[in-house]
This record gives sequence, C-alpha cells and structure tokens, in this order.
Amino acid sequence: LTGFWHGASLNYLLWGMALFVLIVYEKTLFLKLPDRVRRVCGHLHVLVLIPLTWVIFALPDRAMLLHYFGRLFSVGEVPFVVNALDYVSVLRDYWPYFALGIVFLVPAVYDTMVKYRERKSVTALLFVLFWVCVYHVSRASGNPFMYVNF
Repeated sequence: LTGFWHGASLNYLLWGMALFVLIVYEKTLFLKLPDRVRRVCGHLHVLVLIPLTWVIFALPDRAMLLHYFGRLFSVGEVPFVVNALDYVSVLRDYWPYFALGIVFLVPAVYDTMVKYRERKSVTALLFVLFWVCVYHVSRASGNPFMYVNF
C-alpha cells in the first residue's frame, strides 16, 4: 500500500514490497531477539536497510537499479570496482561522524541521554548535534528534497 501511495510505477511497487519484506522480517525474527540486541539491530535496520530501499526511488530505470545493487554487493556479472583510496578519503573526512554514530548506537549511551536529558549540559550537547546535522544537510549539494517531484 505504501508503494501505491507514492505512485503507480513499478519502482514504487518494488519499494513497497521491499518494505513489506523488512516488516515481515521484523515481526517474525526480530522480535525474538533480546531487548538490547533488538535495539541495536533496530538502529542498524533504520540506518542501513531503510536507506538502501530509497535507492529504488532514486533510480527509476530497472537496469540502472540492478546495476547499482550489483556493484554495491558485487553479485552477478557486474564487477566490484572500488578504489581502496576512496574508503581512506571518506573515513578521513567523516570519521568523527562515523564514531559518534557508533557511540550513539550503544543502548547504554541512549539510556544515559534519556535519563539526564533534563540537565542543561545534555540539552546543550543535543542542541549542538542537531544544528551540526542541519548545517551539513543544508550544505549537501545536489540533494533536493525528494517530494518536490510530486
């Protein structure tokens, strides 16, 4: 239904089916995990799997979509071509954000933030993190708001 709501093309239906598979996975296997493991996996789910489904929106041509995922996961006849220096340059530029993401992924850190959220120091930290994120999102070039096209 989510795919139909976004549009009638095959890509939207594929996206809706991908979300359906994720929901079935979440409701059957995911709920059997211990609470702390489920919380960490839930963060990974939202930060990794859901954005992968957004590629279906970005690439309306199915051949391009298959090529993209083929290169991303090195499956099929598509060669896996990545320059090792690409990883180094990206990690050099973005390691603080990557490190903060891992730190905030830990349930104990989140629980501590919730426990002490009334303190001015925690509020100030979250305020600064929020505006740093807004700054970086607003500076992203070639990243228009997706729903402008609707």
